[in-house]
Amino acid sequence: MNTSLINNSILPIHMGAGYQRLAPLLQQTHVGKKKLEGIAQVTRGNWIARIICAAFRFPKEESNVHLRVECEHSADAMTWKRDFNGLKMASHFHLKGDYIVEHLGPLALHFKVLERNGELHYQFVKTIFWGIPLPNILSPQVQASEREHNGQYHFSVVVTMFLIGNVIAYNGELSVQTME
Repeated sequence: MNTSLINNSILPIHMGAGYQRLAPLLQQTHVGKKKLEGIAQVTRGNWIARIICAAFRFPKEESNVHLRVECEHSADAMTWKRDFNGLKMASHFHLKGDYIVEHLGPLALHFKVLERNGELHYQFVKTIFWGIPLPNILSPQVQASEREHNGQYHFSVVVTMFLIGNVIAYNGELSVQTME
């Protein structure tokens, strides 16, 4: 892989040597400009979870949704623009100390990104909501991972909250293409 791309991408900078142990497709996915496209499944939790999902404009529950993601990686930021059958959801990531911080509307989700057996795991640390740190009991808990299987990019995201349980979960299989 092109060393200049690795040195100009937030994830390898954050992960250090762990990045080199990722599956090759995952390494390729997190440098430069990429387009990912395929099928995903989205589930939502109970009625309280559905209100939260509607308030944050999260995707609707659907078992066979077309998902297109355009992502751009640089040394200080990463932007992922998701399109779930026309519902657009963008995340902006940046480095802050030892964390990668995902900005999603008024939420700032702090993660440590780790490699485990060639897979990418986002270890959730804390949430800042409109500049206010949330106690863990009030904070959404996020489990997110990426892996390569049979040449395809597979991902899984599960968001839960205390007393509510599952808020939203989505996963899928996408192909990865480099954008010019």
